[in-house]
Amino acid sequence: MGWGGSLTFFSPFIPSLGQWPVEFCHRESGWLTNVKGLASYTVPKIDLLLSTAFHSVPYPGNNFPAVASQSLGGQVLLAPQVQTTLGRPLSSGLPIEFFNIAQPGAKYGDRLSQVDLRIGKNLRHGRAITLISLDVFNLFNSNTPDVYQPSYGTTYLKPLSITVARLFKISAQFDF
Repeated sequence: MGWGGSLTFFSPFIPSLGQWPVEFCHRESGWLTNVKGLASYTVPKIDLLLSTAFHSVPYPGNNFPAVASQSLGGQVLLAPQVQTTLGRPLSSGLPIEFFNIAQPGAKYGDRLSQVDLRIGKNLRHGRAITLISLDVFNLFNSNTPDVYQPSYGTTYLKPLSITVARLFKISAQFDF
């Protein structure tokens, strides 16, 4: 994707691809906070390992919308579609045009917040140690959308994909 007049691979073939409209030249995303944490503790008498990880980040995809065919705020118009509606070709004479539904950087998806947990038990036998553990990913089963419907219409911004559901993993590690 080109930025503000920069060329892309498709620019020689589709002249308007990757161009920002003048009213959206100033691009500023503002503050996007990330919160991440990790805690672990070993219960000494029973040799039990407890650990958790937390992260809360802005929408995992790119901010949206922007002028590009894959953006959530840009809409693609092909010349034949416009000609049937207007009864004339596009004034630019180009085969394709983009228009923005919202200003780029003004709209973001939901935050992704997730907690992971691990409980493990060390089993000692001689000089060897075996760690048996249970991992729980997405402990609170959040369902934040990862991908939104980018095409304008009745399904615009409907989630196409959500965060992977709660997942359990049982593992064993043998150290000698």
